[in-house]
Amino acid sequence: SRVRVRRERMARPRLSIEELPDIATPQEVAAFLGVSPTHIYDLAREGHIPTLSGLGKVVRISKAALLASLEAT
Repeated sequence: SRVRVRRERMARPRLSIEELPDIATPQEVAAFLGVSPTHIYDLAREGHIPTLSGLGKVVRISKAALLASLEAT
């Protein structure tokens, strides 16, 4: 019989506002907000998080625009 090993969820490291780069990746924004990178990609695709344009498939998020959008909500 197969034995299933339960994997413990590892806590994601959090980033402070000072650690968040001016131009951030979805992974960095996720660490800042405490959510998954997939959730950040979804929010960006739906237009809830502003992204930089003209980068092809690469997604980058401006820290200033992110903070402004968070303050507006």
